[in-house]
Amino acid sequence: MIGRGVDLQLRSLNINKEFRWTTDFLFNYNTDEVTKYYNTSGAVYVPTWGSSISPKEGKPVYALLSYKWGGLNNQGQPQGYVNGELSTDYNAISLNATSIDSLVYDGQFMPKYFGSINNTITWKGFSLTAAINYNLDFFFRKQGLSYAALFKSGTDYGLYTKRWQKPGDELTTNIPSMVYPVNSAGENFYQMSSVNVDKGDNIRLQFINLSYDFKENRLMKRLNFSTMQLYIIASNLGILWRANKDHLDPANPTGIPSTYSLTFGLRANF
Repeated sequence: MIGRGVDLQLRSLNINKEFRWTTDFLFNYNTDEVTKYYNTSGAVYVPTWGSSISPKEGKPVYALLSYKWGGLNNQGQPQGYVNGELSTDYNAISLNATSIDSLVYDGQFMPKYFGSINNTITWKGFSLTAAINYNLDFFFRKQGLSYAALFKSGTDYGLYTKRWQKPGDELTTNIPSMVYPVNSAGENFYQMSSVNVDKGDNIRLQFINLSYDFKENRLMKRLNFSTMQLYIIASNLGILWRANKDHLDPANPTGIPSTYSLTFGLRANF
């Protein structure tokens, strides 16, 4: 494999008086490629979630590989391809993936461009910092509807009402019909096909930090503190923009939003 990249850090001093405002801009560009992959003859290739090394030469080290998606048939069953023909024989679809070219390359899992923009304002002991992070040019595998999970625990990821229900629905939805008992091979094909890959590009408000630095006072002298700071940090405040239309957070593909945190603290140095 080979890789190359660029790291860039810039700082601007926008206002430099009693009221001070600075901006820090971090930019990272990272690209890599699998140049050669050795595998045993007769191996069967399987789709990836992106977190493992990809066996596809000429593509990124961490790539999303998927079964080719053929849509739903008129019974709401997901379709793939066997020897170039539409098929619902999921075992044949998986066993025929004896060439890496049997799988579709959907994009790289790791962001090609990422970084942050931090703005800091200070005034009379107060300091306010807001950090915005960005991750661009990457893809992720979202969670498809699993009837096994639905029957076991009632989990549907908000997709159950969007499923195929009658002939003709295959023209407007890619979510398979409900089948009982569950066809596990069909569910695995559906989850690992290209239909569940989405763009991960996003810009998020990572944290806001508000602090106050106390001037030297009697309490600090009594405790032998040289500095004392009171701070509040609000983290993981949400996504400001995302490329995918399903309103998903690539860091939580199940659709469950990330939890934010609020931290209060007192920091002191002797």
